[in-house]
Amino acid sequence: MSSCLHPSAQNLLLILLVLLILGFLIRKRISPRSYKLILLANALLFALTLWLGDYRYSPLTSIRGDHFTLQEFVVLTREKGEKHIAPNEIITLGSSSAAFIQPVPETETMTCHWRSLEGGQLDGEDSCALTYIPPQAEYDILRLNIQPGCGRPSAVEQIRISILP
Repeated sequence: MSSCLHPSAQNLLLILLVLLILGFLIRKRISPRSYKLILLANALLFALTLWLGDYRYSPLTSIRGDHFTLQEFVVLTREKGEKHIAPNEIITLGSSSAAFIQPVPETETMTCHWRSLEGGQLDGEDSCALTYIPPQAEYDILRLNIQPGCGRPSAVEQIRISILP
């Protein structure tokens, strides 16, 4: 299924598909008129679910509040290995430690732009995966501007970094 479909719409489409297959299997046990009504109702529900469940076309997207949410960041350092942190959480790094940082998104179709508020070195600031070297400061805040696909509104997430000498 398309990643532009709401998860509930994906589930409903699978159920409708199973019902359609079951309808084909038992069609000889019901009258032709009832079968045509069931087939028509199933097709209409399928089309309605596709339209209302697709982020790109649904008029309900803004009503439902389907805003992009970032699940977590994966931070990989030589000293601490792999850590999973929530957005806006604090992580501690040494002043000479490089870190590989990658968001774990709800969807794979997105563009990213990173920014360090205190001037940390960013390698890959216009990609979702980033190599980060802390600045000579006590702390830094890494901001990530995310533009998800499918016409969903953009989001800004951040990681707060405490820098050890």
